[in-house]
Amino acid sequence: MNRSTSLFDRRTILAAGGALMVCSAAARAVAPAKSDAGTKLVLLGTTGAPYFIPERKMIGQAVVIDGRVYLIDAGYGVAGRMVEAHLPFEKVAGIFVTHMHADHIADFPIIAEQIAMSQGISPVGVFGPEGIRATCSGALETFTETFKARQMMMQGIPAPSDRFAVTQIAANGVIFQDDRVEVSALAVPHPPIPSYAYRFDSQDRSIVFSGDTRMFEGLAEFAKGADVLVHEAIYLPGFAAPPYNMPEAMVKMATSVHTTPEQAGQIAQQAGVKTLVLSHLIPGQTTTPDSVWHSEAAKHFKGRIIVGHDLMVI
Repeated sequence: MNRSTSLFDRRTILAAGGALMVCSAAARAVAPAKSDAGTKLVLLGTTGAPYFIPERKMIGQAVVIDGRVYLIDAGYGVAGRMVEAHLPFEKVAGIFVTHMHADHIADFPIIAEQIAMSQGISPVGVFGPEGIRATCSGALETFTETFKARQMMMQGIPAPSDRFAVTQIAANGVIFQDDRVEVSALAVPHPPIPSYAYRFDSQDRSIVFSGDTRMFEGLAEFAKGADVLVHEAIYLPGFAAPPYNMPEAMVKMATSVHTTPEQAGQIAQQAGVKTLVLSHLIPGQTTTPDSVWHSEAAKHFKGRIIVGHDLMVI
């Protein structure tokens, strides 16, 4: 595979080696893909926590393999980012939810509705921790009247519930496999609710998503030898500053459920991955510059570091 193939036009700037990635709004403009071949990572939303900010949508990303889309999380704004990234809903083959917080599932209903209304892959696998069944059924129930109208106009189409196969993850290990990818899950510590990391192994690439987690050395073993580790990160000084202004007790609590960029760098170095992508950034505003995220992770990780921005293709 030619890994330089991108969904972006020539204005996209991707960092090489350990260099800092610099992205303006123009640099992140998207054009239709020249080729669907191979495995790509598309960042659809890169902020953490349920805050509405102009720079970033809530968390979501896609692994795209030969044009087939595997969605990981679906926070607010991710559906629109899929359209901007030219990722058709009918090409979605799987949805993998790391955990059931709002910033990871807010756009799940509209994405499920769009898939159900399409003539795409069927059934689409939906995977997640406890609560994923209720979320999926609730999403479809929200659009009951829409589905009724469509079925009146297009007789013989599948019932929306038949378009999805929901799996509530019960144990670590392989949870999904098709002719393009094998997906494994690992429980990670994000108390008080269940949270999962996911690993995607395709023919040409391995990509790991940390999900929300405090620093967890088990993740380093899970990500061992992967090409890319997408890891959440919280910069505590920024979390305590405007516009968050979080009190000291809240900042302390955050360290028990999230990972600093320095700690993410440690995990990436232990895992021996080639590229570390920092995403689910708290704070997501550009008041914390890319250089800060990068330098903190680089204290331990000597590979390529990318500070995530919406619509990057890696």
